[in-house]
Amino acid sequence: VIIGGQVGIIDHIEIGDRAMIAAQSGIVKSIPPGEVVSGSPAISHRLNLKTSSLTTRLPEFNQRLRDLEKKIEELEKQSEKDEV
Repeated sequence: VIIGGQVGIIDHIEIGDRAMIAAQSGIVKSIPPGEVVSGSPAISHRLNLKTSSLTTRLPEFNQRLRDLEKKIEELEKQSEKDEV
């Protein structure tokens, strides 16, 4: 088991053989053998990396969503006009 610095671990859990816990992780449930976790609460390290990279793009995604909603509204208005 490898545990990075400043990791918090709650009582009464098991950490499996060869598990790796990244620094500053919060362990709130048992970790299976060979699992690599990070974050607080700790999740799969790969998932944590994906989540972190997407979080930085949320403003961009929000703007794209607003643009698409506006376009849909325009198309619906145009469709209503065409039906009449």
